[in-house]
Amino acid sequence: ALVVACHSKCPAWVQFFQTRAVALGWSQTEVAESMAVAATNYCYNTFFKFRDLSGSGLFEGMGVGLRAHTFTSVSLDQKLVELINIAVSDINACKPCTSGHVDKSRALGLSDDQILECIQCASTMYAGCQFLNAAEC
Repeated sequence: ALVVACHSKCPAWVQFFQTRAVALGWSQTEVAESMAVAATNYCYNTFFKFRDLSGSGLFEGMGVGLRAHTFTSVSLDQKLVELINIAVSDINACKPCTSGHVDKSRALGLSDDQILECIQCASTMYAGCQFLNAAEC
């Protein structure tokens, strides 16, 4: 929910979920890492979505070093990292990234019900952020 609120630029929800995460025992580092994973995902969603939409193989060989480093060099559980990636990739409508992260999540042992719950939470949070942002206009 925190990364979706950040994505939606909804300060009220960002503050709420940052405070809630710390109250639940998250460190400030873990909070920052969750947002770093999401920010890196935005970058690669844009890249891979372009590659998919362009229909060009021209960019097939480009490396993914930053993405791999950010996704694996954090203290967060890899299952959580993949759930963040699924939520962000879905909101960004990046089909190749969403598909890849769903596959990786399953390989890590996440069930389809857990993946669905992630998407339900993300979509509900995204709608709530959009509503709050519109109400503040």
